[in-house]
Amino acid sequence: MMTERIAILHGEVNDGSGKISGENDIGFQLDYMLDFCWDDTVLLLYKRILRNLYNKYPGLVASYAYAYRDMWDNDDADVEDDEEEPLSE
Repeated sequence: MMTERIAILHGEVNDGSGKISGENDIGFQLDYMLDFCWDDTVLLLYKRILRNLYNKYPGLVASYAYAYRDMWDNDDADVEDDEEEPLSE
């Protein structure tokens, strides 16, 4: 259900039909998608939409790329978790 809604959104943003137009409308939809980027399918669509919007809304794309990193990119946390402290004897 969720991925179906996201696929419809992807089509609405990319086909230029006017259903979703303007920076505010697109931002609202990207906010919705951002919550579901844990799903690989949604993440792929999110990235595709950002790539397609880059030439028209570079500032919007940059802010949502950073929002994704802030919310989902845990590289620093993973490194800390993987580091083991030496065993004391």
